[in-house]
Formats: sequence, C-alpha cells, structure tokens
Amino acid sequence: MRRRLRNFLPIVLMALAVQIFAPIGACWAASIAASDPLHAAAICHDDGVEVAALYAMSNVTFMESLLGRSREALEQARPAIARLHEVNADAGAGHLYFSEMIALLMLNRSAEALVAARNAYPRLSQEGDHYRLLLPLALLNALHGRLDAAARIAGFDNAVQARSGENVSIVAPLLRSRLDPLLAEGLSVNERARLAAEGAALRDEDAFKLAFDAA
Repeated sequence: MRRRLRNFLPIVLMALAVQIFAPIGACWAASIAASDPLHAAAICHDDGVEVAALYAMSNVTFMESLLGRSREALEQARPAIARLHEVNADAGAGHLYFSEMIALLMLNRSAEALVAARNAYPRLSQEGDHYRLLLPLALLNALHGRLDAAARIAGFDNAVQARSGENVSIVAPLLRSRLDPLLAEGLSVNERARLAAEGAALRDEDAFKLAFDAA
C-alpha cells in the first residue's frame, strides 16, 4: 500500500507547487503584459493582476482533476470563467474551459463537457493550443458510443503529436486510462489500427468537424 501511494507523490508535490507559484506567476505575467502595450489587452484588462491570476487558475484545476478531485476542479474553474466574463476578458479563458471539460468528463457529465469544449475551441485556436482538445473529444465520442469516430480522432491526435514533437499533455494518461478500454472492448485490434490510420490522414478542419459533429 505504501509503495502504491508513493507512486502518486510526484503528482501531489506538483499540485502543491502549482498552488504556491500560480499567484506569483500571475503577477509576473501581468508585469510583462504591462510592458507591452500591444499584448497588454490580452492579459491586463481593468485589474491586470486579477485577470492573470484567473487565467493561472487553470493550472490548479488541472492538478485537482489529476488528483481525483474533479468536483473541486469544477467548483474553481466555473467562478473563474464567470469573473472573466464580468471583466470582458473571456477571450483568454480557453485553458479554463478546457480544464472545465476535463473535470466534467471525469464526472461523467458528457453533455456539459461538450459545451465546455465548444467554448474552449475558438479560444484555444487563437493560441494554437486547440489540438489538446482532441483526446478529450475522442473520449467524449467513445462515451457516447461512437467508437469509430473516437478511434479516428485518437489516430489524428497521435499523428499531430508525431508531427509536432511536443510533449504529451499531463492529462493524457488520465484520458487514455478511460478511452483505451472502451476502444478495446468495442473494436478489434485490426479495426482500431485501420481507424487510427484513417484519422491520421484527416485534415485539421475535418478532424475537428468529426469530433464535434459526432459528439
């Protein structure tokens, strides 16, 4: 038992570090934004420090979900999003909507997760971070029984990772732990391989159209 708990120690330490340093990072972000008038509008609106701190809350909410505290993650993400709406800084809330989606998926609230994904997509697209939605969208489709679409979307996600060379998202193992058994249960190995290859050949717009339309 002690050895099993020890495996989660790095995640716990990371979560604590995020909660300690997120406010500090928010202040730094606000200071940097203030020195750049063209970029300032994206971060510093009304009270820049408050807005940057709200953006940084997505780091905390991701860690909450990783620690199995999805309900707490949701309770933190939604007030932050609402406050960003109030100060007209919602355009930069893509990562908060994304973290809301992850929490909702872990809570099996897939209809609400789809709404969060639709809110996250245009905002993350502006930052070039929209690809991180692919794996949760694959899980969302699998939860709705659309395994063919889920396997194609996951295949496209793998292809994007291979092309970009970027590190796998910290939430990917959490999502894979739920997605892979669903695909394995409903599709043969050959079917999964074929669908993944078809997904890898999709264009960006077709992959996201499939992900949202099928869901």
